Amino acid sequence: VNISLEVVSALLNIGPDVVCYEDNWGSKTPIHLACANANTALEVVQVLLDSWLKAKENQSSHSVSSLINEDTPEDVKTLLCYLSSLFGNADPTDDIITCFTDINWQEGVLLAINMMDPAVIKTLEVPTNDMADFLSWLENAAVWQPWRQ
Repeated sequence: VNISLEVVSALLNIGPDVVCYEDNWGSKTPIHLACANANTALEVVQVLLDSWLKAKENQSSHSVSSLINEDTPEDVKTLLCYLSSLFGNADPTDDIITCFTDINWQEGVLLAINMMDPAVIKTLEVPTNDMADFLSWLENAAVWQPWRQ
């Protein structure tokens, strides 16, 4: 079964907290079900993660790792492994930021940057001609920063 990005986005616009609702057995949320579907597109998981990570209890390596199972698509598994390690380490690595940037997951990049030591942020190698776009992108993405509280 394919899960439509448009349908997921519309549902999250109506009720963003629906992503944290558990099934009747109290164990699976929509993001767990999406990650267990071999046909789920990476973009769908990214949209679900954007809402799911707003809940403080989901901001841990263990919570993120709980989304991975044998049916999780490889690209989703890679994203979740990097995200899990982000919550498990003191400082984000360049590999994590590169992964999030390569898949165009803005909230993930922002999450990683917000978890960095400010001195490390200054060492990011953003080409001068891209700096204005980068700063604008960060400003636009800065609307959602639950981990900075």
